[in-house]
Amino acid sequence: ITSSSSSSSLNAVENAVSSAPDILLAAGAALATLGAAAAALGKLPSFGGSADQSSRVNGNAIGTEAAPEIIDVTIPYDAASRLAFESYPDDGVDYVQFKMLYESQMVAEVKAKVQERKVKEMQLVLDELEKDAAEIRFQIDELFRPKTTVDEETVMNDSGSVTSVDLSIDYDAAAKSAYEASGK
Repeated sequence: ITSSSSSSSLNAVENAVSSAPDILLAAGAALATLGAAAAALGKLPSFGGSADQSSRVNGNAIGTEAAPEIIDVTIPYDAASRLAFESYPDDGVDYVQFKMLYESQMVAEVKAKVQERKVKEMQLVLDELEKDAAEIRFQIDELFRPKTTVDEETVMNDSGSVTSVDLSIDYDAAAKSAYEASGK
């Protein structure tokens, strides 16, 4: 595989993939219609009953078959890449190379979607952790925020007005108290 043929094949895959969802939906709808039509005509194999029993509608026999006709509705493993290849307008592209590049691109797209989902989940967890951390910071600030200053306290006097009382202690208060208690 040369670089130029690999590049043109990759472009072929990208072009086919861009139109592949419509083709895949149409193929799925066609298969569903085929299955419904076969079931309505009684052409699907019966499971659990004998093949010579009559089909009945409202209790009336509508026909008897010795063996039901089997309709193959299997979907090949490479159906998506084959549909994309068939819808690609360039006839010079090799299917094997196209399929390899198509499958590689599909795997890469799925991996990217998985990673995108994981990143979104991790972002939600991170947002929740940041919210919890902010709440903890707020609680710590509230816990350690002083309610009053160390050297004064607000009290109400007899008249109902608020006054401040000095609560500071001199550094030598303990020595003065001991001296006064000794009686000298």
